[in-house]
Parts: sequence; structure tokens; C-alpha cells
Amino acid sequence: MRITLIHNPGAGQDEQPDTDDLMRVIRDAGHDVVAHAGDDLRGLTPATIDDTCELIAVAGGDGTIGRVIKKLLDCPVPLTLIPMGTANNIARSLGLAADASLAQLVAGWHGADTRSIDVGVIEGPWGTEHFVEGVGVGLFTRTMLEIDALHSLDHLTTPEEKLAEALAIMIAKLRTFSPRRLDLRLDGRDLSGDYLMLEAMNIRFVGPNLYVAPGCDPGDGLLDVVLVAEADRASLLAHLASWRRGQLRAPALPTYRGAHLQIEWHGNPLHVDDETWPPAGAREVAMPARIDLRARKHALQVRVPVSRSS
Repeated sequence: MRITLIHNPGAGQDEQPDTDDLMRVIRDAGHDVVAHAGDDLRGLTPATIDDTCELIAVAGGDGTIGRVIKKLLDCPVPLTLIPMGTANNIARSLGLAADASLAQLVAGWHGADTRSIDVGVIEGPWGTEHFVEGVGVGLFTRTMLEIDALHSLDHLTTPEEKLAEALAIMIAKLRTFSPRRLDLRLDGRDLSGDYLMLEAMNIRFVGPNLYVAPGCDPGDGLLDVVLVAEADRASLLAHLASWRRGQLRAPALPTYRGAHLQIEWHGNPLHVDDETWPPAGAREVAMPARIDLRARKHALQVRVPVSRSS
């Protein structure tokens, strides 16, 4: 096949293969490959993909993969993923084996399943954005802001250490975190209440491998809305602790599935994938303001190699 490789060399650890290594493995598997290396994706559009390209291979972490997906919406050429980040939530949610080698992934491109996946859309007073993982407010968002502000993970080197420390910080914060009032409607149904955390999920994982939506189907045109109330605090604590130990236990958190989530915004920060929202420097708006979330069904095609752990 003719492959376009999009690689962010800054993702992951120093021992990760560089662009030349990736191209060598792809060529050794019998493919032709051209590379777009670097984290500058401003000029990337479906129109910039070569007409002869049969598969776009995206190598990087969730940040890089998410940005490429959002740049290539409605691209007729399927994507495939080479996960090289810390959490690799997108690859895990699509069933790529966490322990597969690069050579095994590339070998799996022949005869791989191609599936359509959705991309989320959030609309608010500051414009419209897309998301691949999820949108949330409450505990996880506050933890993410604290970690970024204090650079709490900068001294750690391995993905395992970073994920475990992020979960430890979230566990400590959850013990004293107070529920916030959220006014919500999902497909017209009133779900308003006091919640520790809301996560509107397009895939199964978010953040430091938070396995909050085990039943989420990224191709059904719906969002899985996970709502954690005071009554669910102990359950979430137990699951965070198990995830920190590397045990992938599926939670039984209250989850609602729907096409259109409306949030009445009163100033609490949200996360949109790994970015905070409203964005830095955004104009002030009158409150309450309305935020709408939907899934854009089958926004692109992804080729997923069959793996022994999917």
C-alpha cells in the first residue's frame, strides 16, 4: 500500500522509534511511504493528502492523534494509529493491543478491519470545537488544571509513573471534592443535579486511562454521559485505586446515552479532550450560557489491525 506517515517525534519517550525507524519498518512490510514529521499540523487538510495515498498512519500520543483526526474530518482515506504516547486512550478504545510491537502493528495493516468512528462537537459562546475523547466538568477537569499549574508530573520519566501519579492526585482530590450543581438535558431529559464529575464520552478512556465509559461505541452517533454523584464517591475511589494498580476494572458508574447534551454553564471550567474550555483569553460572556454537545457520526474511517488483546 501507499502510506502517508504523520509522526510527532516529541510524543512518548526517548527510546521510541524516530521517523526513519518508522519508515524502515513500514517499507520492510512491503509498503511505499512518505512522511510528514513534526508537531506543526496547521497546513494539514484532506486536500493535502496525496491522491495516491491508500492509508494514513498517525504515530504519536492522544494529543497528536486527536489533532490529526480533527484536521482530517471527512477524509476519504482511512487512518490507522501507531500509539506512542503516555495514555494512548484513542488506540486502546479502538482495540489496538497495548503490547503489540511496531512490526506487529504494521503487519496487521494487511486485511485489517476498517470501521467508521464519530467525532464529538461542542458549541458554545466561544465558537465550535471538535473532540475525540470527551468533554467534562468537575473532578477530572479540576485535577487536570492542578497538575498543569503545578507541573506535578514533570519529574517523572515513564508513562506508567505519570499515569499512576495522576491517578494518585485525583484520588486525593476526590476525598474532599464537593459536588457542584449542574443543569443538564440529554435529548430533552432533565438530568440536572449535584455531581462530583460529568464526562460526555465519545470513546471509552479519557485522561490518565480513566476507564469511565466501558460500553461506549465510538461509531454509534451517540455520547455516553457519565454522571458521578455523592452516592458514587466510594465506587469511583475504588476504581481509581484499581486503575492505579494497573487493573482494568470496568466501573458501574451511572451512564446515559444520547445524541444531544445541553449544559447550562455557570462558569465552571470544562475540558475538551486535553485542553481547557473556555480557551485562554476567551471573551467574557453573560451567565448562564448554553453549551451543546453532539456526536458527528462516521466522521472518518479508521483501520484497526486485529490484535490478540482487542
